Amino acid sequence: MITRGVYAAGLSVLNADLSLDVDATVKHAEGLIKSGLHGVFAFGSTGQSQNLSNFEKNYFSEQIYDVSHYINSWRIVFFIQ
Repeated sequence: MITRGVYAAGLSVLNADLSLDVDATVKHAEGLIKSGLHGVFAFGSTGQSQNLSNFEKNYFSEQIYDVSHYINSWRIVFFIQ
C-alpha cells in the first residue's frame, strides 16, 4: 500500500523489434528516482504490460531489484496482468 510520497508512471522502453529494452527501462526508472520521486509505477499506466512476455517482466523485476539496493530505498509498483 502506498501511503505517502510522489510516484510517476515509468516508461517501458522498447527495442526496434518491440521487445523490452530492460537496461534503458531500468535507467529511466533510476533517473526518475534520482530526480526526487519516491517510486515508479511499472507495466500498467502506459499500456505496455499486455505486450510484454512474462520473461521480460520477470527479468526487468530482477534487474530493477538489483539497482534499487544502491539508491535510497525506493519502490517500484508493478502492474502485471
